Parts: sequence; structure tokens; C-alpha cells
Amino acid sequence: MDTYTSSSGPAVSGVVVATSPLLRMAVAAYLARFKGQSRIHTESDLRGYLTW
Repeated sequence: MDTYTSSSGPAVSGVVVATSPLLRMAVAAYLARFKGQSRIHTESDLRGYLTW
């Protein structure tokens, strides 16, 4: 499953949140450990943090 939808930066649920390729890989690796509701909530928290 590809988490990213833009070449300009990573996307969490379709929202571009950063531009660093290293950060994109770190976000994908971090989110890969979560499943179900934990992933949904972690993804939301991370999206907010990275957007800020």
C-alpha cells in the first residue's frame, strides 16, 4: 500500500505534510507498525503534528 500520493511530499490520508524524502520514509515506517483504530488515531496525530 502506498501511503504517499504526491511527489512533492508525503501524504497521510491524501494530505501533503512534508517534503523531505527521509521524513517520508520515516513516517511510512512508523505508521506501518500500527493497525486498525490505533493506526487511524496515530496517523491523525502525526498529520496534525507535521502540518504544524
